[in-house]
Amino acid sequence: MECLSRCLDVVEKKKEFKHHPRCKKLNIIHMMFADDLLMFARADIPFVSAIFQAFTKFSKASGLEANLHKSDVYVAGVPESAANQIVDALGIAKVSFPFKYLGVPLTTRKLSYTECKPLIEKTVIFVMPKKVMKEIQKICRMFLWSGTGEGSAKAPVSWESLCLPNHVPNGLTWSIRKIWANREVFVEAGDADKFIKHGKYSIQKMYLNLRKNASSVTWKRIVCNSKASPKATFIVWLALQNRLATKETLLKWNMQIHGDCVIYQTQLETLEHLFF
Repeated sequence: MECLSRCLDVVEKKKEFKHHPRCKKLNIIHMMFADDLLMFARADIPFVSAIFQAFTKFSKASGLEANLHKSDVYVAGVPESAANQIVDALGIAKVSFPFKYLGVPLTTRKLSYTECKPLIEKTVIFVMPKKVMKEIQKICRMFLWSGTGEGSAKAPVSWESLCLPNHVPNGLTWSIRKIWANREVFVEAGDADKFIKHGKYSIQKMYLNLRKNASSVTWKRIVCNSKASPKATFIVWLALQNRLATKETLLKWNMQIHGDCVIYQTQLETLEHLFF
């Protein structure tokens, strides 16, 4: 799907292309989730046709074609005649707002209480057992390092280190406030006064007390604020942790492989050899 994103990015960078009014500041032209694709443009035939042609180009190249009978067009803020022209040009059925996506009602206006009520009724707040949480973390670890939720893989970086925050928040959500209201936290701390600042309870001080102690790192700006792709950023982070799966590392894991670099074939494949 990265190829599709590139095709749509080409359309977006054209000077004559006009974004959807609500998407201009964020430079959003499309969103993808699983096998769903949402594309946005100003409700004019040239702009709508441009992104549809980009998608058609991707379909012909990849063989992945959308089922137009299961696709819909949502038009708002234009006369009915203009909306009908867009629908005729695309050959896709027009549907009106609101509609549900992933169980959440979407509309062009502020949601009413009646529209949100089914969502509220389905919301269940409960505390999961520690065993369940550990199982979820186990699945996340396996997916991160092996790409699947099954089997086992040696983790180059511990899960505790992976979950360390990259900044200290000044405020936290309502749910965290409720969790931290538990008296056991104060009992374990030994002195509740350490959480008081200027006569008021400080969430930041509580957060610093609960989180795992860790020193600041010099590469924060490279990894946390990088505009590179997530894959590239993740590889850089592993390299900085000296946890890339180089042949030197694989040999330490007792894997039966040749340690020579596949390019030079005369030196051991180490992190320093590959990058420096």
